[in-house]
Amino acid sequence: MHLRLLTITSLIAGIGLAVSAIAQPAVPTKEMVVTPFEQVKFVPIDPIKPNGNQIAVAEGDPASGPSSMYLQFKKGVNPTHVHSSDYRLVVLQGTMKHWSKGQAEVTAKPLGPGGSWFQPGGKSHTASAPSVNVKSMLSLNALVSNFDTYSKYH
Repeated sequence: MHLRLLTITSLIAGIGLAVSAIAQPAVPTKEMVVTPFEQVKFVPIDPIKPNGNQIAVAEGDPASGPSSMYLQFKKGVNPTHVHSSDYRLVVLQGTMKHWSKGQAEVTAKPLGPGGSWFQPGGKSHTASAPSVNVKSMLSLNALVSNFDTYSKYH
């Protein structure tokens, strides 16, 4: 009797696993995307300032979650601001500086190609582009958040 109960229980469990495996939605296939840097399409971050800093989304949706984007900064200093999400930025071309609220730009180390910073969300900071047309790659890793560009100026 015990062996028969064990066999029936195993059979029911096996059928349950098979049905659940069939019932699972198919995982969408991901396609490889190759984009030469020369083909990256930059648009103004702020449409009111068409000659200001530019953005090009590489993947994801910065308005809703994890994403990567290219940024092109004009020469100058951005105002001190806060973003709601953490992000990492890597300089691709030119030179940038990055510092927290309360620090002076003169103390910020110049970062050339390959230089990077990590910025926690909710922390006031600023950046400058001492050289002309700095290009960078920004990666937003937040699971449920967004990259609110210059969300709050301080």
